[in-house]
Amino acid sequence: MQEARHALDYPLVSTRFRFIEEETCSVVVPYEHPDQPGEVEHLLQREPQYPREFFRQLQPYLIQMRASVFAQAQRTKRIEEVFPGVWLWTDRYDPSYGVVFGEE
Repeated sequence: MQEARHALDYPLVSTRFRFIEEETCSVVVPYEHPDQPGEVEHLLQREPQYPREFFRQLQPYLIQMRASVFAQAQRTKRIEEVFPGVWLWTDRYDPSYGVVFGEE
C-alpha cells in the first residue's frame, strides 16, 4: 500500500486501506501545557455548566484509550471519574510515549 501511496495512486490506496474499528473511551491527561499551566486543574474544579464549551476547552488534554485498556485502568485505579463520563488519568504520563502504567 505504501508504494501506491507514494505513487499517488489513490484509487488503489482506497481499495487496500482497511480501517481498524475499535471502541475507545476519552480520558483527560493532566499534562502541563506551556501556554496555560494549571488549565486542567482549573477546568476540573467544578462541574461544567456548558458541556460543549467545557469539552472544547478540554480537547487538548483528551486521549482516546482502547476499551480494554480503559477497563484495565479502571481496575487498577489509574483513572478516576471526576464528573459523570469524564475520566482523569492519575498515573504517569510521558510526553513522548503517552500514558505509562506504573513501572511498565
